[in-house]
Parts: sequence; structure tokens; C-alpha cells
Amino acid sequence: MKSEETRLEIIESAQKVFSREGREKVTLRDIANESHKCLRTLYNYFLNIDELYHATIEHELNKMLTTLTKIAKQELPADIKLEQFVIAHFNSVREATEHDHSLRHAFYTDHEEIERARRFVDYKEIRLIKDILNSGKMEGIFDVHDTNWTAMLILYAMKGIEPPYLKQSIGAYLSDHRGNIINMILNGLVKR
Repeated sequence: MKSEETRLEIIESAQKVFSREGREKVTLRDIANESHKCLRTLYNYFLNIDELYHATIEHELNKMLTTLTKIAKQELPADIKLEQFVIAHFNSVREATEHDHSLRHAFYTDHEEIERARRFVDYKEIRLIKDILNSGKMEGIFDVHDTNWTAMLILYAMKGIEPPYLKQSIGAYLSDHRGNIINMILNGLVKR
């Protein structure tokens, strides 16, 4: 039976190798050496290097989703919760790409691959945002007619900001002015 612990060890080793060498240069043998596993063990978990690379992306996305789920379940006013959610989203993306340089490179060069890997997380993230918006409607904080559509718009707005956020100069500006950015996102939602 396959062990989730072994799978995770392989993924974490792969992240190190991908980050150090770049995705294009890495073979499964390189990852087997890094993980101190035989090549056959890697093939028990992953069909090829592409599948393992996708697993490393999904691993980072699952960490992000865990963080965002915790925020969405907190007992806070919806506007505060949404603000924390947006900030955590950007921080998670930054942390993932700082941790894995090949992932950072993929954000700029292979956006389609990142989007394929993110698809399942996007649906869950939209659901979390929708739940926050619904709570905000019930609390009388948000005036939103279609929370599903609004949740999608918020997510895709955040995703559109990610690439410039990851660039040093723009990322620093966005970090320094995140209160204004959050205010812009929320401004259309808050009842007047």
C-alpha cells in the first residue's frame, strides 16, 4: 500500500530539486537521489516528471487552501474576514513562490500549467469567498445580489494582481498599500 508520508517526502524533495535546478533540467532520477528513494518507488507514486511537478504545485496550493479555510471559518465580521482572506491569499502565493523558484518562474512563463493545477483550488476558494459574502449579507454588512458571481470576480481580480505582486517593486508597493487595495475590493460591497 502506498504511504502518504512517502509521497509527501518525494514531493518535498522534488520541490528542492526543481527550485535548485529548474524544472526543465530535472529527471526522476535526480529526485530519487534527493529523496533517498529508489526510482521504482517514485514510479509507484508518479507516472512521470510532469505528474510529479503538478503534485508539487498542488501541494503548495493545498497549503494555501488550508490557510484560507481557517480564515473563512473564523468567528469574525464578514468584512474583516474577507480582508484577512485577501491578504492571506497574496501572502500564500508569495510564500509558495519564494519557497519554490521553479514555481515562481512558472507563474511568468507557463501560466496555463499553473492554471490547470489551480483549477480545483479555484472552485474551493470561490466557495469560501461566497460563504464569507453570504455571512456578510446576513450580518447586514454586504449588499451583494449574486454572491457566487461576486466571489468569482473577487478571486479573478486577486489572481490578476498576483504576477505584479510577485515582482519586487510592485509587490512592495502592494504590500505597503494593501489597506487601500482591500478598501477598493470591499468598497463596492459595503452598504452605505
